Amino acid sequence: MIAVFIALLLVLNLASALAIKIMGGHLDSTAVVFGMLAALMGVYAARALIWLLVGKRYQLSYAYPLLSINYPIAFFVGVCCFGEHFSYVCLAGTLTITAGVACVASSGYREERGV
Repeated sequence: MIAVFIALLLVLNLASALAIKIMGGHLDSTAVVFGMLAALMGVYAARALIWLLVGKRYQLSYAYPLLSINYPIAFFVGVCCFGEHFSYVCLAGTLTITAGVACVASSGYREERGV
């Protein structure tokens, strides 16, 4: 079940980052800005609800670091979709983060005790 929660949070985090990126490129369009703000409010509300479920069932020290996988995803989306600068130093950083997430994930399934 944690995999489903984390996957949903990853998608929602990426959606919010993309909405902010799109909104930043269209600051002259009131309709786009307000549309993206409305979308962001929905995304943040959904994230809050999912975090309530995660916080009730899993240790924060286990669940929260798994969201760090967003950094490599955002790096590759930025480079591939938005033409952002690629560097091997950034790639090394994203691989380091991915290795850290793998360590946290392999440390065991940590459900909250007493729930």
